[in-house]
Amino acid sequence: NVAPQGILGTPVIDTAANRIYAAALIAGTTPTYHLFGIDLTTGAVVFNRVVQPSGFDWKIQQERGALALANGYVYVPFGGRAGDCFDGSIPYYGYVVGVPSTGNVPNKVFRTPSGAESVWAAGGVLVDDTSHNVFFATGNAIPCSGASMSDSIVRVSPTLTSPTFFQPNDWQANWCGPDSDLGSAS
Repeated sequence: NVAPQGILGTPVIDTAANRIYAAALIAGTTPTYHLFGIDLTTGAVVFNRVVQPSGFDWKIQQERGALALANGYVYVPFGGRAGDCFDGSIPYYGYVVGVPSTGNVPNKVFRTPSGAESVWAAGGVLVDDTSHNVFFATGNAIPCSGASMSDSIVRVSPTLTSPTFFQPNDWQANWCGPDSDLGSAS
């Protein structure tokens, strides 16, 4: 549970573009997440893009996991701000946002189907060098019953579509029910 502004997730370096990318929550009337690209030689901000998908609630969502760079995107994971938090009756979700590192095309977004299936592990997002698919772990859903990607390892395409996932057979009894969060570690 962290103060609502600044950088929490590990940035990623783009050696080809000579920049470092970091996601930060910027204070304001409505605080907003931005992805910044900083030139490694000059220290100048050369990239600044808003990273908030439709339906995203900054009061309960937080970026904590490491960023990944691949496929022309910077992948930014999101989970819950304060553990198992809700905004009234509205749950947080796990998000991965693919922000294009060049051009002015829309962000790609993956959102977990069930509430609280958070993408918040410190290791963040991983990308397979061969298939270019994106992998991440999810935390436990709230409630456990009816959840579809609770405590899972999820694989999506480079554009964050076509999800498939591995979920342990004992996910509900030994992961979700006791709030053990398979997704608390990468």
